[in-house]
Amino acid sequence: MAARLNPRHQEMVKDKIKTSQLINSLCNHALGEIEMTQTQIRAAEILLNKTLPNLKASDDSLTLDGEVGIREIIKEYTKIGGSE
Repeated sequence: MAARLNPRHQEMVKDKIKTSQLINSLCNHALGEIEMTQTQIRAAEILLNKTLPNLKASDDSLTLDGEVGIREIIKEYTKIGGSE
């Protein structure tokens, strides 16, 4: 058998599967399909924080430059035949 290009690939796939199982369990709990204790929920949260990137916005403020940029894009889009 040929050598693997990435020897950790199999381990990374297993970690992704475990992460998706945690997400599925939390979703099922949120939908009322299964019951979980507070300890189980907290443990799942801690494990997900270790495996998934934090998706918090790094900058919550909207600047005037960003607002003007969007308006300019819309103007250019309507010039080339798009609709607003």
